[in-house]
Amino acid sequence: MRAVLVVSCLAACGDNAATPLPDAGPASFAVTVAPNPIQEEPCGGCGPVTGQLWAVGMMTVTESAGVAGSVDAIGMRLTGASSQVIAEGSFDAAAVRALAGSNRVPAHGTLAIPHVGPHYDEAAGGNPATLRFTVDLVDDGGHAAQKIVDVPVTP
Repeated sequence: MRAVLVVSCLAACGDNAATPLPDAGPASFAVTVAPNPIQEEPCGGCGPVTGQLWAVGMMTVTESAGVAGSVDAIGMRLTGASSQVIAEGSFDAAAVRALAGSNRVPAHGTLAIPHVGPHYDEAAGGNPATLRFTVDLVDDGGHAAQKIVDVPVTP
């Protein structure tokens, strides 16, 4: 059974995109997710839903080269042992701002994004899985970067 993550439209408060700096960059971004592994559990952030699980963690994006940037998108794909897709979805920059208060990663700083991960039908859970996060970033010099983090999910 394939479940699709439904992401609500979240209102954005203006465009936080930075004007590219011609002589800046590239930034050096690192992405981590904790806990690692993630324990699936009944969905606790989607309101009063029944029969739904979620696999969520705290994502931390760190910049170490002294060039600020933005998280433009976070893709999520939860797959089972035989590579079947259990859930997938994404957060755009507006959704990241709604979760974290900002999508900006300061120079030599961090952005913590709570509750990042999909929710899915309980019937699709109960087995070990892998959650792949694909994070799209752009620094203030206009350089694009993509980071991939695979996190085991345990029942």
